[in-house]
Amino acid sequence: MRLFDDRRALRVRVNVRPPAVAQATRPQRETNTAKTPEGGNRPNKQACDAGITESCGNLGLLYEKGLGVARYYTIARSLYKTACDKGSMARCSALGMLYLNGQGGSRDYVQASAMFRKSCDGGFMLGCTALGSLYQYGQGTFYDPSQARVFYQEACHGGEIVGCSWLATLYQTGLGGSQDNSQARILYKRACDGGFKPACDQLSRLTVWTQ
Repeated sequence: MRLFDDRRALRVRVNVRPPAVAQATRPQRETNTAKTPEGGNRPNKQACDAGITESCGNLGLLYEKGLGVARYYTIARSLYKTACDKGSMARCSALGMLYLNGQGGSRDYVQASAMFRKSCDGGFMLGCTALGSLYQYGQGTFYDPSQARVFYQEACHGGEIVGCSWLATLYQTGLGGSQDNSQARILYKRACDGGFKPACDQLSRLTVWTQ
């Protein structure tokens, strides 16, 4: 992934890996445990066929993870899209991740951005965090770390602790706005208290660096 100078500096100054959603891996092939996708979760399939949104999303998750069925990202994409179109913001975000990582089809940053935006606008805070990361790294949208702050802030206020941690990183480095170690410390602690271990590690490092 090509990085601008200030983003390269970010990785040097802060000893933490870049956001996971910004580290899209190479397009992944299906990794099947069976030759065909038959024999899936029948109750979920019947309910999905009957138009029950949650069941479509649940079935998509089974195919994405290979839980009780052969892993088929292409089927997961289709099922997530069905659920997303019917109003499941969580599945819109999950579909965005498949687009981002090239799972079940070609990698498409623009579609990933659209799905994350839809889920964020619909109140699914993990989608806001993911969208902020795309702005931070200029994937599927223009490079704008100040806009990344906006979406991380929205996610954090909505209780999404990873968003709090990534917002803290921007405050710590001054990327996209003011540099504020005190605010970074507050946000790292919020994420750490919520169970996000990388935030705990960063909080410890920041405490040592600013003593």
